[in-house]
Amino acid sequence: MPAMAQRNVAKPESSDSESSKSALRVNGHRRIVTELFAPPFLAALVEASLAFGKEPLSDILGGFIPTLQFAYVFGIVPAILYTAVMELWFRLGFRARCGLLCTAGLSGLLGVGAGYLSAWFGIWLGFLTRPEAIHYAKLGALIGLLIGFFVAGRVPPGEMVTSNRRD
Repeated sequence: MPAMAQRNVAKPESSDSESSKSALRVNGHRRIVTELFAPPFLAALVEASLAFGKEPLSDILGGFIPTLQFAYVFGIVPAILYTAVMELWFRLGFRARCGLLCTAGLSGLLGVGAGYLSAWFGIWLGFLTRPEAIHYAKLGALIGLLIGFFVAGRVPPGEMVTSNRRD
């Protein structure tokens, strides 16, 4: 009888473990999609919001889609690099060890680099000038911090486990 009780206890644990792994996979994919596609969208949104008061509303709304397209063209490579570094950070357990502020800080620093790299692509192709690169580095820092707080604050409890813990 005790062997049967142990087997009945083991089944729910493995079932919970499988559902927990599935939940982690889904949340990890959601985080990756956010890290990859949100920065160019937020950059276009911030650029459009900075134009309020300077330009007519019809120009801002009409220019949003082209701005968004350029944001993705120039920002997808830096977003891929940003996502790779942040995912490495999460997978090595640094979010659990260093905390939310450290993770958001790293995200902000990566955002500075991503913003500058996006601007460099624009400079290289002749769309931007060097002084504009500083603007995009600052924009990258802001967006990096926002996304860093968002993705680091949404880490599932099972992913908070450090490598020192034994189950």
